[in-house]
Amino acid sequence: MRRLNKKGFEMSFAWIFSIIVGAIILFLAIYMAIKFVGIGEYKISTETSDKLAIILQPLETSVEEAGAMTVELTGETKIFNRCYFDDVFGDDRISLSYKSLGDRWSKESAAISIKNKYIFSDEVEGKTIYIFVKPFEMPFKISDLIFVYSKRYCFINPVDSIKEEIEGIGLGNSTNMIVVDSKAECEAEDVKVCFSGTGSCDILVRCEDEECETGTVRRDSKTVYFVKSLIYGAIFSSNEEYECNVKRLISRLSQLSKLYQKKSSYISARGCSTGLEAELLSLSKTAGSLKSSADLLFAKNLADTIKSKNKNLVCKLF
Repeated sequence: MRRLNKKGFEMSFAWIFSIIVGAIILFLAIYMAIKFVGIGEYKISTETSDKLAIILQPLETSVEEAGAMTVELTGETKIFNRCYFDDVFGDDRISLSYKSLGDRWSKESAAISIKNKYIFSDEVEGKTIYIFVKPFEMPFKISDLIFVYSKRYCFINPVDSIKEEIEGIGLGNSTNMIVVDSKAECEAEDVKVCFSGTGSCDILVRCEDEECETGTVRRDSKTVYFVKSLIYGAIFSSNEEYECNVKRLISRLSQLSKLYQKKSSYISARGCSTGLEAELLSLSKTAGSLKSSADLLFAKNLADTIKSKNKNLVCKLF
């Protein structure tokens, strides 16, 4: 039987059935293609995250050195770094998303856990990322701090020690970090880091001493505290990620202090006394009791005493 549609075309039931089935098949084909593209993007993103983690894992410095490197990516990429402190040492978890066809961001990849590094970053997005590595010691080396960023940072009138360090390790324009004397020398899109005044800076650093070994960093109306190389962590990472990694570091300090105490006892038992067992035990307990970056100075003062005594020992612990 044939029917006449309103426009005068004759259609058999078989034709109508074929069109409906064809539409369903086409819909399923498009759906599956989109689904598999999503799976492919997720896989690529996760593999890239893993490769980035591999780059970050071996980064090491000697005790008093710092270094920098530039990583070129194949396309626009967002890098997500989330810190977790849910056990003795916690971890940083790296994931990413990249811009695919149609300027669409891919699904965020699976997170890759990095337990033995301390990664400080905020919003990282672009084809070029910059990595700055600096050791953290208090009084012995605790670990290397890794700072990851993509924006250009404009350091306005920093103290001499910061200025010399940036220039000395070859940062500057080549790695999106510049030192200037006034805010007028910064570009509009720069992240402006001021070391004096209360103007419209993105980040305000206040140093408590001439070498800027202690102080505060204020951003987004919140203040965090730093000692030594943690100043860069406070500058380059969000407040939440910074506090999390500080907790990870002081937990590591507490555990390492116990190990050095045992080493001190071992050396003393063999006729070369250090006399540092009590101070190291105290440092371990102090670090173990710290709750936030605001408490860092308590550990630093004790660590400085231990460092000074160790320097004059015949049998040095570190």
